[in-house]
Amino acid sequence: MLSEDFIQATRSFMGEKLFRQLMQGLGDKPTVSIRLNPLKAGGWTVSGADGEVPWCREGYYLKERPEFTFDPLLHAGLYYVQEASSMFVSHVLRSLVSEPSLVLDLCAAPGGKSGVALGALPEGSVLLSNEPVRARANVLSENIRKTGAVDVLVS
Repeated sequence: MLSEDFIQATRSFMGEKLFRQLMQGLGDKPTVSIRLNPLKAGGWTVSGADGEVPWCREGYYLKERPEFTFDPLLHAGLYYVQEASSMFVSHVLRSLVSEPSLVLDLCAAPGGKSGVALGALPEGSVLLSNEPVRARANVLSENIRKTGAVDVLVS
């Protein structure tokens, strides 16, 4: 529940029309999206898909949120649960990078954007995924391992 002070301040800052849109959005059911791993999911189809993410050819919206933790395909690295807006990196890289490159992902944990980059970079590219917080770097390393990619370094 939002405090009355927050509501008043936000309404005066945004104006009534934008504030109503914000409140409607806060009440909507959140979208769920996944990104297929092109190194492992070739030919795999997404059951329960509600559409494709337009800016990422491996991205899909789901009709509902399944119990991901019980899905062995997730743990095997066939797909990654990721907010569709984070997949925009795919569009940017495919638009701007046309030859093998060395790419650095700073503050890379838990690894979603690095995974997108691995799928979007031209063959022969190398990705360095950096995470300065050791505990988060361990999660990053595990998620990168699941992709099966060999052209990536985790630091």
